[in-house]
Amino acid sequence: MSDDATLPDVYAELGVPPIINAAGYVTRNGGSLMLPEVAQAMVAASRQFVSIAELQRAAGRVIAEVTGAQSGYVTSGAAAGLTLAAAALLAGDDRERINRLPDTRGIPNRILIPGTHRDSYDRCFRIAGAQVSSVGTPERCTADDLARALDASDDVVAVGWFNAYESTGPSLEAVVTVAHAREVAVIVDAAIAFPPPENLRRFIAIGADIVAFSAGKDLRGPQTAGFLAGRADLMQSIALQQQDFAANDGRWDTAAELLSPGHGLGRPMKVGREELVGALTALRLYPTRDHAGEVAAQQRAVGIIAAAAQEYPYVQVETGQAQTPGHFVRLTLYDDAQAERLLQALATGTPRILAAKSALQPPASVMVGTATLQPGEAEQIAERLHEILADGV
Repeated sequence: MSDDATLPDVYAELGVPPIINAAGYVTRNGGSLMLPEVAQAMVAASRQFVSIAELQRAAGRVIAEVTGAQSGYVTSGAAAGLTLAAAALLAGDDRERINRLPDTRGIPNRILIPGTHRDSYDRCFRIAGAQVSSVGTPERCTADDLARALDASDDVVAVGWFNAYESTGPSLEAVVTVAHAREVAVIVDAAIAFPPPENLRRFIAIGADIVAFSAGKDLRGPQTAGFLAGRADLMQSIALQQQDFAANDGRWDTAAELLSPGHGLGRPMKVGREELVGALTALRLYPTRDHAGEVAAQQRAVGIIAAAAQEYPYVQVETGQAQTPGHFVRLTLYDDAQAERLLQALATGTPRILAAKSALQPPASVMVGTATLQPGEAEQIAERLHEILADGV
């Protein structure tokens, strides 16, 4: 791998200035920075051809080893993983159903989601042809609510459960118990489940049938990759729907309306060998990383940023921790307009610093996350805060 000093400045060539990412693992800012070992593995993977079907089977073995699942599959992100998981549960290995998706008329096609877990990511299930229904309300959903909903319908193929809303209930243990008693699968969205590294195995150990993870974010693999862990039969269905039938068994579907090797719904979500290898490299490295040291670095950055803001009495300073943006400093100002001006001043100054508007109360607050900060950037943020806050925003 070339030394950084010898690499071309690709962003300067394109006229796109780099930023300090203080918003955490968000796609709009590029997710996270890949580990050097991941980038090296991807370069190595780019220099030879391999069978993608064979590579995905090898990936399944690695994912199984790390997560405790029967098998696994590398996807083009966690969101694509949710779509592929739904497609597998809707169609299985039935080629006629695979060819029809997302047309699910006449087959069981409903996915239930606790109202407390419902958000716009249910679109990923709907892309596959699933009909999505809430159980309970946005404020409350119990295992009994879920049991009643399942007993009232005979067309449910899965229950979706999102790790991001774990604190709102029902628990995954309860969902698995209720769903499996009725022979219904459980899909877990674990896109922002890291840290802690224990979550690599926890959802499968509880009994989830298929779990979607991101390979970017805290794993620090390719931002355009994710992986599924779960039942081997579901991974085989996904392989059929993404790679094509011919890649898996050499058979072309000569009776199909459009002559083809059987490209399924997952074809637009294909993954290159480089992302495959990068995702697996990040996954293998994750359990062995110095997580305590990484947390300590974030906490040091929080201290530097918080100390700068605390010098100004009109700013309320709080600290905390979340999956995204990691350990953070929340700056609450007098009103929403003032918070917007602070965000704009950070984003348009030198260096450009992209923080985030707090999605929760209080509304007049700015979140400065530290999970994605590089060495020296906390000091730069502190200096900019002094410059901006000294003028009263």
